[in-house]
Order: sequence, then C-alpha cells, then structure tokens
Amino acid sequence: MKRSVLAAATAVALSAGALGVSAPAALAAPSGHGHGASTHGHGPSQGSHQLQNAKRKVEREVSRKDHKLASLLSFHGYEVLDDDTAAAVGTNIATDQAALAALGGQVAATTTMAEVRAIGEQVRAVRPEVYYQALNGLGRVARIESKAVDVQAAIADLGAQLDALAALGVDVTVLRAALEALAPAIQAAVDAATTAATAALTLTASSTPEEIQAVRDAVAAAAAAFAAVAEQVEAFLATLPTTPTAPVTP
Repeated sequence: MKRSVLAAATAVALSAGALGVSAPAALAAPSGHGHGASTHGHGPSQGSHQLQNAKRKVEREVSRKDHKLASLLSFHGYEVLDDDTAAAVGTNIATDQAALAALGGQVAATTTMAEVRAIGEQVRAVRPEVYYQALNGLGRVARIESKAVDVQAAIADLGAQLDALAALGVDVTVLRAALEALAPAIQAAVDAATTAATAALTLTASSTPEEIQAVRDAVAAAAAAFAAVAEQVEAFLATLPTTPTAPVTP
C-alpha cells in the first residue's frame, strides 16, 4: 500500500445522551354514579393509541437510518479507500449505528408523548447522507496524494537528469537550486492533504452544515496547494536545456 496521508484521524462519535424516562402516570378513578368505580375494562384509551403510533414511527425511522448507514459500507466511495481510512470511517459509522440503537431502546421505554418527541428530534438529527460528503472529500484527497507522489518521483528523476547534464559539463547550479526550491511547495500540498483528510474523518451523521463546509474548504485548499506545485514544476521544466520526463499534472 502506498504511503497515506489519510491514516491519522480521530473518529467522532454521535452522542446519544440518555433521556430521563418518567414512570407511567396514575390513572384517575372514574367518577362514581352511586354504584362505585367501574371495574369493567374498556380497552386502551385514544391517548395510548397515539403514544404507541408515535413510538412506532420513531422506531421505523431508527431502522431506516440504520439501514442507510449499513449500506454505506458497500458504497463505491467507501470500498476504494485505503485500509486505514476505511477502518476510521467504519468506526464512525458503527458508532452512529450504536447511538441509533440506543435511541430506539429509549423510545420503546417511553411513557409520554413529550419523551417520544424529544427522542424523535434526536433521531431526525442523524443524517447518514453526511457520509457521502466525507467519502467524496476523502476520495479527492486520495487523488491529490497520488498525484503528489507522482510529482515527487518526477522531481527525483529531474535531479538525476541534472546530474547527467553536470557530467557532460553543463553548469546546473541555478537549475539545481530551482529544483530544490520546489520542496516547500510540495510539502505544503502534502500538509494540506493531511489536514483535509483529518477534517473529512471527523464528519459523522450528526455533523452540522458548518462542519461539512469546513471539510469542503479544506479539500479545496489541498487541491489549490497541489495546483501550485504543478504550476511550479511546469515552470521549472521550461528552464531545462533538454526535455526531461514531465510529471503528472492535475
């Protein structure tokens, strides 16, 4: 496996804080009509039906979102990740699934509509589609990384060509200094890719639009850093007295 700038990242877990569950409210005895309280059952009340329906709705939403999270593991954008990155994303997904399962367990134990609504809000905040943003960003970073590796190989080849020219008596002092001056730009591109990958690996199903935009910005910065490298390499190639093998350009 090639060297990866995607390996190190902290998986961010979806928080599913435990909700307080109140005990069922005591049923008030029906008013007497001179014959004492009625002991005949009349089936569940309308309120009970509403509560059960609301609980089932939230439970179905938990199941639907869990299925969407699981399906991400067979998505092409996930399958093409390197092993370290795939493991980090998989950990995030598993954490989100565990949080959803916890919410499902909590809603099953609720006794009031207020509790169901509170848990339902937490479930609605879980958005599996955020992972497509993460996977898209990680894919772009991987391509930038691959191109950066190609450029580094081309730089090494250019250094060998300068050595060959020097052996023929050509003064390559200026050219060698210009080639060495490319190193900071290459490192800046690698650093930007690392930053973008780390940011993308913080995205989970509960990430905010602001966090998603921050990842997009980081990926764009990495792409711009690599474009600057490619431009400098092209400028260097134009100064050579011979035409060496050109690096891969974006």
